[in-house]
Amino acid sequence: MSQSLRIRRRIRCLVFYIRSIGDLHRQILHQQHPMGYNPRNMDMKQLQKMMKKNWKIYHRLMKYHNLLIIQNDAWAALIEGNPEEEEKHKRYVESNGNYMEVLGDCLRTIRHCRRIYEATVREIIRRCPDSMLPLCLDH
Repeated sequence: MSQSLRIRRRIRCLVFYIRSIGDLHRQILHQQHPMGYNPRNMDMKQLQKMMKKNWKIYHRLMKYHNLLIIQNDAWAALIEGNPEEEEKHKRYVESNGNYMEVLGDCLRTIRHCRRIYEATVREIIRRCPDSMLPLCLDH
């Protein structure tokens, strides 16, 4: 299997993962909070659950976002000075769409998860001042 084919397969999988996780995030939010997210209306167990879900989604999206950028850079290195690879890239984008466009949605979802996580943690700290939770997510 050529290196180009491996990169294309990885990119296809990463785009699928990013879209799936983004859809899952929107679905969870819409089901649990159809009128908008308000941590003050939640009990402590719900807050902890929401905090954990957003932490997981945030870190998965960051991981896949970074991997997609790495794969794109690897493909760009293959394409450089290679007209055959450039043609493969062009055909791939024509048939599958521009895979880098998914990064815009991914970054919006990452920021949204971060805001929800931070609002949830602030509410938990407000209710239990002695809780030792990180207020913001690491990169």
